[in-house]
Amino acid sequence: MIKRDWDVIVVGGGPAGTVFGRYAAEKGLSVLILEKDREIGLPVRCGEGVSMRGLEAFTPVNPRWICRKISAVDFYAPDGTLVELDFKMEGAILDRRVFDRDLADLAAQAGARIYTRANVTDLILDDNFVRGVVVHYRHEDLKLSARLVIAADGVESRIARKAGIKTAVTPENMDSCVQVTAHGLNMNPDALSFYMKREYAPGGYVWVFPKSETSANVGLGISGNFTHKTSPYKSLMKFLADTFPNASWSSLVAGGVPTDKTLDRITANGLMVVGDAARMVNPLSGGGIHAAMRAGKLAADTAVEALKQNDVSEDFLKRYAKAWHDEAGKNHEGLYRLKEVVNKLTDEDLDKLGHKMAAIPKEKRSLTRIFKAVAWNKPRLIMDVARAFAGI
Repeated sequence: MIKRDWDVIVVGGGPAGTVFGRYAAEKGLSVLILEKDREIGLPVRCGEGVSMRGLEAFTPVNPRWICRKISAVDFYAPDGTLVELDFKMEGAILDRRVFDRDLADLAAQAGARIYTRANVTDLILDDNFVRGVVVHYRHEDLKLSARLVIAADGVESRIARKAGIKTAVTPENMDSCVQVTAHGLNMNPDALSFYMKREYAPGGYVWVFPKSETSANVGLGISGNFTHKTSPYKSLMKFLADTFPNASWSSLVAGGVPTDKTLDRITANGLMVVGDAARMVNPLSGGGIHAAMRAGKLAADTAVEALKQNDVSEDFLKRYAKAWHDEAGKNHEGLYRLKEVVNKLTDEDLDKLGHKMAAIPKEKRSLTRIFKAVAWNKPRLIMDVARAFAGI
C-alpha cells in the first residue's frame, strides 16, 4: 500500500522526475515518484543522442548506458552535398531503457519511492494551493497528500494544466515525429547524420543516429504547420526507400516534440513543472535529456529551501524559474530564434549553404560559421541571426 503523506510527489518517471527525486531525497525529503507506464524507460520516444559533458554535469556515466560514441556530425543538403563537422565535444547514443532505469535506481538508492502503472488523474486543490494528487493504482483511486507536487509528465502535461498553467502549443511549435530502429545500414557509424531535404521533413529534418556499425535510430520531425499535407510515417518510409533501400527495422515509435519557448509560467502554488512538460526541449534540435536533468536539479534545490522554510507559494517557487532562466533559459530563447531562421530556408537556400560550407577546409568548419553563412546568403535574415546569437 502506498503511504498517504509525502513531502513531494513527482508525476512522471523520466529523467526530469528521477533526477529531481534523487537530489531531493538526498537532502532528506520524502519523495514519491509515480509513473503511469508499466515500466520506466519504455516506450523509447527519443533519438537518444547526447553529449557526454551534458550527462557528466549531473551523474557519473555508466558505460552500459552508451550504445555508440560519436565524434562527428554530417549534414546533407537537399542535393546530397555532404558537409562534415568534427564534434567539438564527445557525444554518445544512449540506450534509453537502461539509462532511464538506472536514473530511477539512483533516485531509489537516495530514498525516493517509485511506483509504476500509477496514473495520476487529478490534483488535490485547497485554497488555490496544490496539496496532493489523485492516483489510479491497482484498480483504486487513491488520494495522496504532498507539501509540493512536481509535474514531470511529459509533453502532454495534464498536471500543469490542472494547476491553471497554460500549456497549449501552436502547430508551428510542435513537431510530429516518427522513428525506427533500422538495421543493415551503410552509413558513417561515428557521426550524427542530418538530412535537410524539405521533401522529407518540411519545417524539420531527418536524423540517423548510429547505435552500432550497421544499425541506427532513423527518424524525422515535421512541423505541425505541414502535417495536414505530409504524413510523417509516409515521409520516413520514402526516405528509407530512397537512402537505405535494403534496411529493415525492429521498432517504430511516434509522438509529438515541442520546439517552443519555455512556458511563461513553470510554477504555481504548491507545484513546479520540469522537463518536456515545461517545454524545455531544445527548439532547434528537439533534444531534451540534458535540459530535463538540469531542470530536475534546479527544481530540487528550490524544493529543499521551500520546504525548509515551509513556503511553497508561487512567489517563493519562482526562484526555480529564475534559476532556469539564468542557467539555460536565455540560451533556449536564442535557439528558438535560430529555429525560426532555419525554418525560413528553402531547399535552394540549403543547397547554396551546403556548397559554401563544403568549400571550407574541414578543420575550419563550425556551426557558428554555418549560421553566419545563412545570414550572408540571406541578407533579410541577418538581424534574426544576430538576435539569435545574442540570446545564445
